[in-house]
Amino acid sequence: MSDSTVYIYGLCDPRTDEVRYIGKTKHSPAFRLRGHIAAAKSGHKRHTTYWINELLSIGLRPNIYVIERVDGEIWDRAERYWIAYFRSLGCNLTNHGDGGEGGHNSSPEKRAQLSARLRGRPCSPETRAKISAAQIGKIIPPEQREKISRAGKGKTPPNKGKIMSDEFRQKMSGIVKGRRSAMNGKRHTPESIAKTAESKSHYYLITSPDGQETKIKGLIQFCKENGIPLNRMYDCAAGTRSDWHGWKAKRADVRSTETPVYIPPPPQPRFRYRAISSTGEEIITDSLRNFCAVHNLSNGSVYLMLAGKRNHVKGWVISKIED
Repeated sequence: MSDSTVYIYGLCDPRTDEVRYIGKTKHSPAFRLRGHIAAAKSGHKRHTTYWINELLSIGLRPNIYVIERVDGEIWDRAERYWIAYFRSLGCNLTNHGDGGEGGHNSSPEKRAQLSARLRGRPCSPETRAKISAAQIGKIIPPEQREKISRAGKGKTPPNKGKIMSDEFRQKMSGIVKGRRSAMNGKRHTPESIAKTAESKSHYYLITSPDGQETKIKGLIQFCKENGIPLNRMYDCAAGTRSDWHGWKAKRADVRSTETPVYIPPPPQPRFRYRAISSTGEEIITDSLRNFCAVHNLSNGSVYLMLAGKRNHVKGWVISKIED
């Protein structure tokens, strides 16, 4: 392949129009496609042949189209470029390598020629339409997201520190001028607001002054029910405050999309409480929460009394009984 023209082509899945393979050939695209199908039928064990056999089993064939025509001396660089390009778009290519296998090291002049030819090269409208259709509704799996994240860590953005020229600013302004935001004139529904709040809620592990632990999702409702300042509990969860009158909070590792509910703490049979009213009535209980709910008492005030911060709550004097 010295001076002859080489075609860089792509094989697409006819069901989704997604690009699945990038290759090169000196022959016509139709001839190369027949070669792929023949290799698949002959039992070659490769990722590409497995995919083609899957299509053949349901009566389909891959679609082939030419991406670019290049000189024979630089086909390997071009093939590597297009494989990297489509992988960056999230295409699930069946290529085993990065392209250019079997080629030779091009001269610096040829490398500069290929670089200048590919730099800023736009795709045809047909190619753009196929790429767009293949990406619609596609969800990137967590493994691929993690791989992309690791590949980008430590890299400096190409436009960092650069100042946009006035011509470029005017060009960008002309592109977006007249466009309307997708949310222009729309309001979030109560369901959308609740869903957004749900997704941003975190699990917390709350420790009461008497040592009971409760796992909750979201601090706002919990603090309202127990008469605890929300900002103090946020400080405890952030580590800037050790506790607030015996109450402690820390972020839990568990995340979930389920409806936020209070997870009841494990039973603590070693703790019981003696409550004496202003009339001398004595009650023994092992659940302060239920006792406070029945007698209309504030949980927070009762826990303050147990911590020695108050003498009584509405005439009730409550103490802990240790078995």
